[in-house]
Amino acid sequence: MPTHFNAFITPLKKGTNLIEASAGTGKTYSIAMLILRFVVENQFELEKLLVVTFTKAATQELRDRIRARLAEAKQLFAEYNQHKHPVTSSDSNLLAWAKGIEDKVAAVKSLELALADIDHANIFTIHSFCQGVLRHHALEGGQLFDSALADNVDELQQQIAEDYWRQHVYQRSFREVGLLRASFMTPAALLASVKKLPMNSMVYPQGLVLDDCLTKLIANLPLLSTLNNELFVPLTTSINNDPSKFKKDFLTNVETHSQELSAWLNDARTNFSMAALQTFSYTGITEKGLNGNKFKKTKALSSEERKEEFLSEQGINTQAIDALQKSIETIQLAFRLGLHHFLKTEMEKRQQRENIMSFDDLILRLSHALQGEKGTELREVLQQQYRAALIDEFQDTDQEQWHIFSTLFSSPHHYLYLIGDPKQAIYKFRGADIYSYLGAQQRADRDYSLDTNWRSHRHVIAACNHLFDVDDPFKIHAIRYQAVNAGKQGDYLLQPKQALQKLVLWQLDENPDTKTGYWTSGKAKTVICQHTVQEITKLLTANPEISINTESNTNTKSNTTLNPRDIAILVRGNQDALMYQQALQTQGIPAVLNARTSVFSTHEAVQLFHLLDAIAEPSNRQKLRYVMTFAWFGMDGKAWYQQTQDERLLNEWLMRFLQYRSQWQQEGVMAMMRQLMHDYSVHQHIAHFTDFERQVTNLYHLIELLQDVALKERLGLLKSLYWLQTAIQESTDKIGDGSELRLESDEDAVKIVTIHSSKGLEYPIVFCPDLWNEGKKTKESIVVCHEDGALIADIGSNKMEQRHQQALLESQAEDLRLLYVAITRAQYRCYIVWANVRSSKAKNQSALAHLLRQQTGNDWDERLRNLANKKDGKLFSYQRLSSELEPLPPYQAQENNASLVARSFKGEFKLDWQMSSYSGLAYLSTHDIPEDLSNDKVQETYLEIKDPQNDTSVTDTEENTLPMLPKGAHTGNVVHDLLEHNSFSVLALQSAHKDETAYEHYLATQEKACLRYGLEPTENADLLNTLLQQTVTTALSPDDHNFTLANLKDDQCLKEMPFYFAVDQLNTLNINQALQGKEAFQPLTYKTIKGQLTGFIDLICEYQERYYVMDYKTNYLPEYSQQNMLHSMTEHNYGLQYWLYSVVLHRYLQQRLADYNFEQHFGGVRYLFVRGMQTNEPMSGVYYYQPDEATIEALAAALVG
Repeated sequence: MPTHFNAFITPLKKGTNLIEASAGTGKTYSIAMLILRFVVENQFELEKLLVVTFTKAATQELRDRIRARLAEAKQLFAEYNQHKHPVTSSDSNLLAWAKGIEDKVAAVKSLELALADIDHANIFTIHSFCQGVLRHHALEGGQLFDSALADNVDELQQQIAEDYWRQHVYQRSFREVGLLRASFMTPAALLASVKKLPMNSMVYPQGLVLDDCLTKLIANLPLLSTLNNELFVPLTTSINNDPSKFKKDFLTNVETHSQELSAWLNDARTNFSMAALQTFSYTGITEKGLNGNKFKKTKALSSEERKEEFLSEQGINTQAIDALQKSIETIQLAFRLGLHHFLKTEMEKRQQRENIMSFDDLILRLSHALQGEKGTELREVLQQQYRAALIDEFQDTDQEQWHIFSTLFSSPHHYLYLIGDPKQAIYKFRGADIYSYLGAQQRADRDYSLDTNWRSHRHVIAACNHLFDVDDPFKIHAIRYQAVNAGKQGDYLLQPKQALQKLVLWQLDENPDTKTGYWTSGKAKTVICQHTVQEITKLLTANPEISINTESNTNTKSNTTLNPRDIAILVRGNQDALMYQQALQTQGIPAVLNARTSVFSTHEAVQLFHLLDAIAEPSNRQKLRYVMTFAWFGMDGKAWYQQTQDERLLNEWLMRFLQYRSQWQQEGVMAMMRQLMHDYSVHQHIAHFTDFERQVTNLYHLIELLQDVALKERLGLLKSLYWLQTAIQESTDKIGDGSELRLESDEDAVKIVTIHSSKGLEYPIVFCPDLWNEGKKTKESIVVCHEDGALIADIGSNKMEQRHQQALLESQAEDLRLLYVAITRAQYRCYIVWANVRSSKAKNQSALAHLLRQQTGNDWDERLRNLANKKDGKLFSYQRLSSELEPLPPYQAQENNASLVARSFKGEFKLDWQMSSYSGLAYLSTHDIPEDLSNDKVQETYLEIKDPQNDTSVTDTEENTLPMLPKGAHTGNVVHDLLEHNSFSVLALQSAHKDETAYEHYLATQEKACLRYGLEPTENADLLNTLLQQTVTTALSPDDHNFTLANLKDDQCLKEMPFYFAVDQLNTLNINQALQGKEAFQPLTYKTIKGQLTGFIDLICEYQERYYVMDYKTNYLPEYSQQNMLHSMTEHNYGLQYWLYSVVLHRYLQQRLADYNFEQHFGGVRYLFVRGMQTNEPMSGVYYYQPDEATIEALAAALVG
């Protein structure tokens, strides 16, 4: 049995510590406390602590909870140090712990450092942790730099499947090809047959070689020459003698199938028919051929034995066909296994070649890296980086993840805490492996448990303890159920003279429409749904009303009326969720879905596709007429007929749709759809639907996704339509890229949640209406299960049936864990339903049946009643549900007439911390400042160091180098945009000669930038082309004319690099002292600054192993001599700018280059006055300066303060 774990006093011990955190026992609270103790008791820096959890949302919650815990503890210690008595806290356990810390001054210092670093705390999802390790330790991990993450590798898998098909199908004989294509007509079909095989599993059968299997079958084909005499002739004779002994479908197809099989045996070019083969197999004839009514069992023989006897009497011998079927099935297995192994090896090769990874690859690559040549080196680096690791939701781990954490931290020198609950391991479909948890449990140095539930009322907790107090409650012996205690004592669900905090057992009455009393699954769901809606109505309209009484840690009591938002319905699937939402809304009860469904699977997605299809082809009247039937346009049948039959009215629709098409092309789908919805008052037309908010939410979600992908991938109308159509077709297979349904409302509404999505949540009242349903446990072509704790997959070995039974057991065990998760979401009241449903199996195999079957009683009714009577009925309530219900009046929500009053702000703004920039500092120059740096500009909270307005602050009276190119900020913005977003080599060529795609991209970005910043694109295109060509082809060194922007490769350039430089009490006088007498610098007036200095550097580039700071200036000067450029540099205090940039580059290179040497690597500064640059004049329009290292270090010290 595990030892009780107390987050405050249980000693922190090195090694592997496993903590089983049952539902509601304060897992997150304990993790935050452990972090606090490591910081205070062990004085670990926060950066030495690693926390890994399951989702991004969980990382943010943990960060917030840890921050709050550290801040609260810091305040406590501060009060102790100030001798404030009595020191108080809402958490008595925290107060007692803090009191026991001896050095409270050191505790405050440690906590201050931790809180300062909390935003950079190492709190990750497993994927982000692996990604970070592989990126930052690429050399030790044997990885390429800057690998790209691919959300979807389906296309790559399809390519590999096609390559496998070419290698193993194209060169074969006609007969062999026919055999291979008998079940898999295409590479896609073959790929689909193995896609669900886990890549990290052992796959059976093994040792099959496709060539050997084919050769053996071809060699044995002559043995089939006896088929006619031993099978076809006697079978035909038997049918002719007594056709009643055979099923009608069999008689219909038998002659055709006989001809197909004979033709294939005689002619290798004939397609092979698996259906024909199966028809004449022993199983085919006995199960699908012979009429069961003619072969009913007798006292002497079973039905199967009578059929076998009949075949023997008729001389019908299927042995040759059965052998052929077995051989072909073996060939198909070899074909599938070959692709699986080919996928496994080729995926890794091609992903490395293309330098891409999927999310699952992140875990696999780190796991393999730890086993590779440099695994020891990588392990040592990470072990030095982290002293303690806390793994949250550990029950959702798998073998690869456990290998990573055990390899890194399961040692006597590290603290490894594995926190999770095997009873809540419900994400097998995501790859979670409960056996990994159980294996870790066996290896753990210490096994703890949290045994106090702080979520639920004590009666609900006790009821749950009784329900699971049976033998082997989770069907996996290693997963135990340990009764938990109740932490809360003062919370109740109240109604005068009634105790409502219970576990309610509902039993559906027998079905009056059947002799047996059994229900069909669908009918039972419908009746239970009706009862659930009625019960919710009664709860919300109870008189006297029901209220929730809560008591906080500070003994503060509150009492609130029960509202729809206090109720949740937990379902297994999305279809059930939609059924409950519709039923509740029909009753007038607001209800929202929280189900993991793709928005592309909704009715709105299909309607949007048809609407856009009609807009893309407005002349197609058939499409237009169909779209006009949508409720969006508010027409009944009569109005629709009038609009479509009147040529003038229909032409008006056509013209308007033509306008929408034009708007879509010019402004995008979102602008067009907003216009259409306004023109036709779409919101008003669908407002009367009960799911109005759902429809509107889905519609805007779809439009947003389509707009986003059209911009990112530069899709036109037809390609956008194709993308939407594909997304709709694939919506049932996967959910991703932001396509999951959004919550349509935050209003006071009943929550309808899938059990999987409910994990981690809690609700005052919970309905679990379908725990009686065992679901579909159909046999799959792939069986995945565990043997001796190892994950295996079987696609057709002689042990497949045995493994299917193991997989079924594991599935039933997961159903029990789902049931546990569902029930433990309830705080005060939980409804569980039982229904006698007809099943093909001898007994109900549902999770609830497993628990109830072990209660005392001879039937379900007696077992439920006996359970309800435990503890004198204080824990359970038993109710029978009638098959017929009397309707209740619709629910009427009480209107809230309370006046709205804004809350008063009582906090304090801290004004001593700010984000500043070069522009903000330059404003402090003692020299006259141009209008571009006027006071209203520098007051912006975030100012980029690149300041296009400043760049173009010139007079308009002098002749320009390019006289027709407009002056002003708009030109500067366009130039900056084009230099940032295009390859310099393309700007140099100004043609599509070498890279047509890149040149087209340049032309598109030029037009877009001109339109964005108000520069006429047609009139200025040639001038811009000339300016940019000269800019990138002008030599940037007097000694090396090959040093031009055009000669730089893309990977030698870092464009628009952002930076954040932390400053603490920066004094501008210290900057003046550091830069005293430096060229182009003007001293600053006095000011102190605390916060961060931020900005963007136009370009950092590398040329011949030297690194340069570059900035583009579109300032107009009379002439671009060094003297004039220096004057402009000084006038605008650009010297300050490039010195700040130099500090940033210097620090950057110190971190990135292991052998960094300033004299060797720091190339200097280049300010490119682009209007003055001329290709045939090296260094024309280029201001250059070589900063010295001593001044850079002095300025860096001044900035730190």
